[in-house]
Amino acid sequence: MTTLRGTFTPGSPDFAYLPFDVPPGTAELRVSYTYDRPPVPPGTPGNALDIGLFDSRGTELGGTGGLS
Repeated sequence: MTTLRGTFTPGSPDFAYLPFDVPPGTAELRVSYTYDRPPVPPGTPGNALDIGLFDSRGTELGGTGGLS
């Protein structure tokens, strides 16, 4: 099992890519995460966390590398 850990601080870019290798024959990926949802002033967008997976064809949004 491989564990990747990290922290994003306020002001981090909207998109962060974390490349990792998937060994041949891998049948399953498990992803877990936590994040804080602090209160924000009215009219200020809060934080959100979305996870997407891309293959070796690239990370272009809407491109052929996106996995579903």
